[in-house]
Amino acid sequence: MSEVNGNGARLVERIDQLIRELTEIRDEVTALSESSSETPVDPTIEEVTEEATSPESDETTPIVVDEELEEKVPELTLETAFEPMVDFHTAGQLSVADSFFFANELFGGNRPELNRVLSEIDRLSSVSQMRHYLTETLDLNVESDEGKRFYDFVLSCSTRR
Repeated sequence: MSEVNGNGARLVERIDQLIRELTEIRDEVTALSESSSETPVDPTIEEVTEEATSPESDETTPIVVDEELEEKVPELTLETAFEPMVDFHTAGQLSVADSFFFANELFGGNRPELNRVLSEIDRLSSVSQMRHYLTETLDLNVESDEGKRFYDFVLSCSTRR
């Protein structure tokens, strides 16, 4: 029973974190709409209360967007926001034959690059992040036979949290 309560507490904590992040995003959208010719978004009662109680600052720091980084971050959608967390454990899972196959077919014979990619994948926490990393960052065609085989291998090395 205590495990259920612990899971419930973790879920409530995640929901609170998501609410904080969504509030920050709403603030950014409001700031953007105020600087454009569009009609600004009306603030919520919570935002008005926070503004009334927070200390005023005359200095505003412009947000600098790194376009290269922006391209590498997957778009957060409703489907991916509530996607189950996954652990990838690809280290040591490749057979010698697969190691040579993936290195030669996908990474131009560069086995250290294959190992680097696998260690990067092990740091990801969802299937959509992994797919985005493979398709967008590495520009890997997961629809090709070799790409699908690699994608399936990585999925086989994953476990839900």
